[in-house]
Amino acid sequence: MDRFKFFNLLSFDTGDGSGAAGGGAPNPAAGGGAPDPAAGGVAPDPAAGGGAPDPAAGGGAPDPAADGDAPQNYRPEGLSADYLGETDQETIDKMKAAIDGYSAQIAGAPEDIAAYSAFNEESIPETLRPHIAELAQDPVFARAAEKAKALNMSAESFQAITAEVYAAAQDAGLLEEPLDIEAEREALTPDHAKSLSPAEQQQAREKRMNENFGWLDLLSGDQKSGVSKEMAEHVKVELGDSSLGHAFFEAMRAKIGGGPGPQVGNGGATGQDTAAELTRRAGLPENTPGNSKFDQKSYDTLLADFKKHHGE
Repeated sequence: MDRFKFFNLLSFDTGDGSGAAGGGAPNPAAGGGAPDPAAGGVAPDPAAGGGAPDPAAGGGAPDPAADGDAPQNYRPEGLSADYLGETDQETIDKMKAAIDGYSAQIAGAPEDIAAYSAFNEESIPETLRPHIAELAQDPVFARAAEKAKALNMSAESFQAITAEVYAAAQDAGLLEEPLDIEAEREALTPDHAKSLSPAEQQQAREKRMNENFGWLDLLSGDQKSGVSKEMAEHVKVELGDSSLGHAFFEAMRAKIGGGPGPQVGNGGATGQDTAAELTRRAGLPENTPGNSKFDQKSYDTLLADFKKHHGE
């Protein structure tokens, strides 16, 4: 009897699945957990239906497009629609192309500095063209062009600024009428040389101008004349580049000397000859300050003779 009770107790089912007859995998919902491999449990097999959820079956991470809100492209504030692409990458590409074009326009100094003075006349108002045309020989403009090249400024940008400055000066009435070079050369050529060759005409013009400048130098060297060296140099700069200026010099020479040269005194023939000789000597290269053939000793002698003739 006791043995029968013992075997009967071993097969007794308590109803909680812990008995031999109710064996199997533990039920997590009943208070168990995942089987412990160390205790002999077995992990669920994904191939058998367990494991991670299948997105195709409705599980997994949420889909941003599922709610109908597609991602929007980034558009910086103030960006023109011309630069906005369908994607952020396309927008960046358009902006880079614009930057490259702008950089090429503002930064690109020409190799030859002469390009700064090669203006396109068609882009300049007709009233400014005579003034702009002289810039190629203007030392002030040449210096400004050197600075523009050092700043890597393009010829187009520099010319646009120059034209604007001239336009403003013209509107303010600051621009003088440009000299007609050919007309000035014709007027400066002495009458006796107009039938000579171009080279001989040039020599005659230079002789005429040197004589007038020499007369001014002599006049400024005479303490009784009232003409200082600074005054003489100023008159040279203001009047020395025009035919009217040299005509004025010659009129003053005739008035002072009673003839072609700077003469004072009784106005007799001897005085006129001496004055004419002084004028001739004043026009020589060796008596012209600034000339490559200038001779200080010859110039001092000329001044002494001038003072001797006119008196101290």
